[in-house]
Amino acid sequence: AGAVQVDLSSLRQWREARSSYSYPTLLSHYNLHQLDATVQGLPSGSFQTSEREAAGRLLHLWEWRRQRPETAFNDLTTVLWAIAAAGGAPRAERLDAVAEALAARLDECADQELCNAAWAFAVFDHVPRSELFGAHFGARCEALSARFS
Repeated sequence: AGAVQVDLSSLRQWREARSSYSYPTLLSHYNLHQLDATVQGLPSGSFQTSEREAAGRLLHLWEWRRQRPETAFNDLTTVLWAIAAAGGAPRAERLDAVAEALAARLDECADQELCNAAWAFAVFDHVPRSELFGAHFGARCEALSARFS
């Protein structure tokens, strides 16, 4: 890679609370920082790098992906999970609005985010008016459960 130009004015910091990827039942807090940078000389498509290790070579495969929207589903479903875990009771119209937002972009939700949302709605004993828990959600759950059998 070539020269790197960092836009310090783009600094964005936030905190996320979510289930740990290493320990799925452990609620973890992450302090995140994001900066925009321009790097000259990076490949425009997928690429790979490698490094030596005692047991041989470790190969890393890289690809470019679009950035997630500012309103990440992880934030939304983590907040739902936290409210449910704390015994909160949001109003039905707010839950319906959240469900509608999630349903509109269900394909972008990670499995953990769907599980958090489903658990929270079950705790709230609320069936949303949207199609969040319709056939598409059922197919995602079925595919997920197949990994455990």
